[in-house]
Amino acid sequence: MIPVLKHQNLAKGVVEGLFEIFTNKQYADKVVPKLLQSNPKWGSRDRHAIAFTIYEMVRYWRLLCETAGYPLISEPTKHQIWKLIEVWMIVNELPLPSFDEFESLDAVTVKEKYRQLQSIRAVRESIPDWLDMMAELQLGKEWEQELAKLNQPAPLVIRVNTLKADKDKMMALCRELQINTSLVEGLPDALVIETNKQLVKTPAFQNGWFEVQDAASQLVAPFLNVQPGMLVVDACAGAGGKTLHLAALMKNNGQLMAYDTDPSKLVELKRRAFRNAAKIEVIPAKFPPDKNKSLLENTDRLLLDVPCSGLGTLRRKPDLKWKLTPVAVKSFEQTQQKILERYMPLLKKGGIAVYATCSILPSENEQQVAQFLKQYPNRYKLLENRRISSGQFGFDGFYMAKLQRID
Repeated sequence: MIPVLKHQNLAKGVVEGLFEIFTNKQYADKVVPKLLQSNPKWGSRDRHAIAFTIYEMVRYWRLLCETAGYPLISEPTKHQIWKLIEVWMIVNELPLPSFDEFESLDAVTVKEKYRQLQSIRAVRESIPDWLDMMAELQLGKEWEQELAKLNQPAPLVIRVNTLKADKDKMMALCRELQINTSLVEGLPDALVIETNKQLVKTPAFQNGWFEVQDAASQLVAPFLNVQPGMLVVDACAGAGGKTLHLAALMKNNGQLMAYDTDPSKLVELKRRAFRNAAKIEVIPAKFPPDKNKSLLENTDRLLLDVPCSGLGTLRRKPDLKWKLTPVAVKSFEQTQQKILERYMPLLKKGGIAVYATCSILPSENEQQVAQFLKQYPNRYKLLENRRISSGQFGFDGFYMAKLQRID
């Protein structure tokens, strides 16, 4: 059921959120929590209504704009946002409150325009033309199914931290809190949270029992086949979701080193590692792994979760498609190749690396791996690769390639 913005202050919250996301170019996953935290008097239903409306309007921004008679608006005024909210309510057949900012649009005309636009895929699914054409060129007929799935809200998935808890313990807590959960086949530590409650505000989260992590992302660390006692390097750790998973799989036995070029992300990783009781060496960017001579040709396992377009995460980050450009995608591809060339020499003979992205584009995935192996045919080989389809798997889109050093 679609929640209704019954009160004007809730609608104003949506306007402020959308203005920050589009006009001030902020990211939705930062804007929405900040907006909700700044208004503690909103109840849980109000908060849900605001967050849901913002995300769904971002998801279908182009369709709403063209239904309202605008071209795609990249930097809307607040007046335009109010009109788009009115259109949103009309096409979803929600009761229209008598807000002064509404223009009393003719509902029949709005619905007819909305119906006509359904025949144009890029408008119906609300995606830039250049991105629709690029993805169709690379994915062919698969793109239709993938795009439709990427426009659906993402389920909330957690990974139980086996350094501190187990799945039975976590499920028992959820039952106690009247939170429904379900399992994910092939992922022993994953739980889908099916009840809209703030699980991250519970003592269980503060005590490190679990982390919020999409199911597709949880496939990456096991794909690396780490074992206790190994020397493992995560060269693009970010805030450390996969690094924490590696620590749990290694049972805190061995040497796990996390690097990233963004110091703020490493600060967050340190906080999360402490909460998770995870043994991780967090290394500042000024000491990149390729400058550490003890790692060169001595690393058992290497994770390269490289920067990418992030197109596989559109279910959770729908504003990403409005911030991407063709130039940005090309830049990511160049960075990916540089990272492969720079860090693969860390592997010892027989060592294994996983190249991973949360993109669905072959130009960032299979083509990158093929290009790298063509340059070094006698040094590395492809053991296995997997493209995780959001349309088929139901979670994020992902790609993973397992490479081994053979010389």
